[in-house]
This record gives sequence, C-alpha cells and structure tokens, in this order.
Amino acid sequence: MMAQRISPEAVRNIFLTAYEAHRLGDLASAERGYREVLFYFPNHQDSLNLLGVVCHRRRDYSTAERQFSRALALAPAEPVFWSNSGQQLIDAGSL
Repeated sequence: MMAQRISPEAVRNIFLTAYEAHRLGDLASAERGYREVLFYFPNHQDSLNLLGVVCHRRRDYSTAERQFSRALALAPAEPVFWSNSGQQLIDAGSL
C-alpha cells in the first residue's frame, strides 16, 4: 500500500504544530507530529533532531542516539545537532 501523498506545505504545518507542542512541553504531541513528518519525509533533518531531543527528555537514549545519528548523517555541519547528540551521550553515560 502506498503512503498518501501530502503537500510540502501540509508537512510544514504538521512540523510547526509539533514544534509548538514541544515548546509548550507537550512532548507526546510533539513526538507524534515529528514522527508524522518523518513518515512523509524520512530525511527531514529538524524532525529527526527534535525527535531525538524528545526521546532524550524521556531518557530513551538509544532512540535519541539513532535520531541524532540520522540527522548528523544528513547535516554533518549542523552544530546544534552535534550539541544535542553530545549531551545525550553524556547523559546516557556513554562519554
């Protein structure tokens, strides 16, 4: 079964809604939104990074690490992604 097509503008709105939920502390809604964006655009760097942040906040360090790694593979020069990844590794006791 093929995924339903969705416009880039609709995905942008999903992302912005998820980001606002994240900003307001509604991590469950933020996570759902980021995952929905990634369903349509698996390489959406900001959704990967912010999903990693949500997973980190929930102390799901292995999932956070996977999301940060994917984001960094797509945007290795993005300092915020490196910072978030490094903090997650420190908090997980990996560094």
